[in-house]
Amino acid sequence: MSKTHLAPYINFQGSARDAMEHYHRILGGKLELFSSDESGRPKPAGPGEGIMYARLEADGILIIASDGNPKYPAKVGDHIGLSIGTPSVARTVTG
Repeated sequence: MSKTHLAPYINFQGSARDAMEHYHRILGGKLELFSSDESGRPKPAGPGEGIMYARLEADGILIIASDGNPKYPAKVGDHIGLSIGTPSVARTVTG
């Protein structure tokens, strides 16, 4: 039997660093923060840089986040996505 994983991807609209550092303090684990270089490729985020992609893994929990894109502001209800870890579970959830 395969283990099911649920991974939220959260659009924090400019506050991903603060949010993910908060979750990291609470949950522990490994936090990775990335911004992008001039060509759009990911690079480790320096202090004060926007977050293109953040990943926190702690005790079997995975949270993924970003600052989002100011050109496409999040609306209520579309600021979070869920990844479901197995095809059979995805079929169960989505019908």
